[in-house]
Amino acid sequence: MEVINGFAIEPSTANLYLFRRMTHPRHLYIFEITSKRVSLRATFPYDSGIGRVAALGDAKCAEKDAHKAAGEFRRLTFG
Repeated sequence: MEVINGFAIEPSTANLYLFRRMTHPRHLYIFEITSKRVSLRATFPYDSGIGRVAALGDAKCAEKDAHKAAGEFRRLTFG
């Protein structure tokens, strides 16, 4: 497992990667990453104790940071 900008990164399938935000509130982002692009495929809140609507709003706010981490991961992986 690799950590970039506060996101733990785990491979899922050939081009899909799970990005887990390590700070509260935590979220899970699924990115498709290839040598040419980074595409967000799904966002899931996985922090307990907050409502679903609030959690999705927080996840949307942190999406920019997740994209930056995914871009850095692509750069490190594919050059």
